[in-house]
Amino acid sequence: MAYSGKFTPKHPNKYMGDYKNIIYRSSWECKVMSWLDSNQDVISWSSEEVIIPYKSPVDNRFHRYFPDFLIKVRTKDNKLKTML
Repeated sequence: MAYSGKFTPKHPNKYMGDYKNIIYRSSWECKVMSWLDSNQDVISWSSEEVIIPYKSPVDNRFHRYFPDFLIKVRTKDNKLKTML
């Protein structure tokens, strides 16, 4: 059985994108979204908002990759770090 739905953040100001249209496609994604939304060290985050175009060596055509998450965090030494 598929587990998907819409995620409603408690801190919509942390979300980079349309916070009214956050879709999770698994229970794991839903748990990660909840953790990102509530963690005070996470400055901002997004889910499938970034598009990375690439040319496939298999079919020699252009495709688009949507990373599950883009996260900006504050590290223990008070620096900002961005992760895909």
